[in-house]
Amino acid sequence: LQDALADGEAERAGKYSADVGQAVDIAYGQLRELLTQFRNRMDPLGLEHALKEHAAAYFDRTGVRLEFENRIPDLNLTVDQEVQVFHIVQEALSNVARHSGAKQASLTLDADDGQYAFTVEDDGRGVFVMGAQPDLRHHFGISIMSERAQRLHGNIEIANRPQGGARLRLLVPMRQEQ
Repeated sequence: LQDALADGEAERAGKYSADVGQAVDIAYGQLRELLTQFRNRMDPLGLEHALKEHAAAYFDRTGVRLEFENRIPDLNLTVDQEVQVFHIVQEALSNVARHSGAKQASLTLDADDGQYAFTVEDDGRGVFVMGAQPDLRHHFGISIMSERAQRLHGNIEIANRPQGGARLRLLVPMRQEQ
């Protein structure tokens, strides 16, 4: 395509451009299929069960005690949303184990003002040291979590807890019934 454009061959460039568009459409369809299949590998019973299983095995993997509480009786997310939420929560819990020095953590699913709230808290050292506000955009894991949250039309809040430790809260708008 680049050669055809450089040589001024519009007809050949148009053909290559159409080929690229078709390849992107095929790749997008394959990605959607992969996400659907991933959910089944993640857990055929859905996000809540996957998070419950992840929480149950967390102490054995990390040495950090994790309390799991679901206050949402009817979690209503698409398959794609469930995968994104699972990866965000998984990364947040991984950060607790790797960086916080925590002994205890919690994962809470709740509803708040038309949004689902997925909250990970710990009793570790916190994310902001002595009141400094670091630029978290340059932290790879946090950047990926933020990008995933944006795909959900949601956002992530990260803060130190007043009693010590850190809190990461993912807010995702509830789907409107159609």
